[in-house]
Amino acid sequence: MNFSSFRQIIRRPVFYIVLIIIILGLAIGFLFRPRQAKETTVKAIVATVREEMSLTGRVEPADLVELSLERTGRATWIPIEAGQKVFAGEVLLATEAGGLSADKAKAEASLLREKALLAELVRGKRPEERALDAVKVANAEAALLDEKKNLISTLSSAFTSVDDAFGTAVDPLFDNPKSSSPFFKYSVDSARKVNLEAGQIDSQSQLLKWRGDIRDMTVTADLIRLGNISRQYISSLKEHADFIALVINGLSPSTSLSASSISTLRSDVSGVRTTLDTEFSAIVSAEEAVTVAESALRLAREQIKLNEAGSDPEKIKAQEAAVASAMASVSAASAELAKTMIRAPFAGVVGKINAKRGEVISANVPIISLIGASPFEIEAFVSEADVARVSVGRKAHVTLDALGLDVPFDAVVSSLEQAETVLEGVPTYKTVFQFSKIDPRIKSGMTANVDVIGDTRENVVALPGRAISLKNGTKTVKVREGETVKEVVVETGLRGGDGLVEIISGLREGDTVVLF
Repeated sequence: MNFSSFRQIIRRPVFYIVLIIIILGLAIGFLFRPRQAKETTVKAIVATVREEMSLTGRVEPADLVELSLERTGRATWIPIEAGQKVFAGEVLLATEAGGLSADKAKAEASLLREKALLAELVRGKRPEERALDAVKVANAEAALLDEKKNLISTLSSAFTSVDDAFGTAVDPLFDNPKSSSPFFKYSVDSARKVNLEAGQIDSQSQLLKWRGDIRDMTVTADLIRLGNISRQYISSLKEHADFIALVINGLSPSTSLSASSISTLRSDVSGVRTTLDTEFSAIVSAEEAVTVAESALRLAREQIKLNEAGSDPEKIKAQEAAVASAMASVSAASAELAKTMIRAPFAGVVGKINAKRGEVISANVPIISLIGASPFEIEAFVSEADVARVSVGRKAHVTLDALGLDVPFDAVVSSLEQAETVLEGVPTYKTVFQFSKIDPRIKSGMTANVDVIGDTRENVVALPGRAISLKNGTKTVKVREGETVKEVVVETGLRGGDGLVEIISGLREGDTVVLF
């Protein structure tokens, strides 16, 4: 084709049409060409995972809150009076908690043991350390023996002190006090006289049984059981002493009984009650010391076993899980111990107290009313799916729409209704939050955004929740190792409000996890 022919072709309109079609085709092909998907990854990190739950509520005028125990128990300490000002977290009432205190001590000792085992697995043992472990076992055995001997001495001393106290201050109130027919010497109504004399018979029987139970104690006996039995005897004798104190306090001077004599009787009976309380506490302390010593001995023996176990990765992972389980046990024991007390969920003034020391108090029965120091509170409704994560005393962060997100307030859960409230066909539970401080900017009717702070796990391996898949009930992640990607089963714990999820097992810090 010569140049003149080419010029004739390009002058034709069809040439430009074809050229435009070719250019558009190339552009479309470039724009819609297949692109290689870019892989997104995250690193497993060590972080603090804090469980949070967001609610919306409304500011209402504060009234008062009725406080109750979460478990039935006998009141041992009521350090407050009606009209008294109290601060947030202050103990208002406590019940017997000897067994629960021992449970917590056991759980804490178990946690220490599991952490020590994990540390040894990671670090490994040197020969001189193994020899030292044998010495630790011997020392722990000696310490346990000393604590058992101390408990034996404490139980014997407790019986002697209580028996002497009754013989000195209680028995003189009766004619024939140690017989099956004691006679109360002073003039009281017939009903009280019958109760007093029946109580005296029962108390003498309790003292005889107590003496027999602890007569032949040795370090090979079940001393914890004997301690529990001794505390039961003291509690029974305390009821008799308390009733005697009530009767003595009601006596009036007469020709045969002077005011000074009544005062002496009151002082003597008060001394008996003090002795009972003192010996009860001494036994609890001695029991806990034996429990801790037993745990220390188990720990020392487990460390020796660990010398022969090796430190392969599977055992380390298993021990990490054991540490997490022990931590959960400590939390559970602490929660149960907390149920033996009523704490002020916020600062305020005590309204009334419907309990007395020594009285058995039923669970979920209002005992103490507390008037809040803040004039306002927040009412919100928690769904049934989240109500298990809310409890009285739980802390919360609050913002008010009227004041903006940059003006935060602290609050605590002051009450949680046990009966549901159905809203739009969904069961919810009314929850009241008390402001921690008075602020004049807070007004009734304001909309409140509440973030309830739940459990917290510090220094744990964590991963964004979106990186975790659920297959047939099993949680897995995709881990990149060099050029390969493998699926790994993981065990998760808390899910934080920021999207991070605690990884109990399956991953280590720094592992690369593929998202897409």
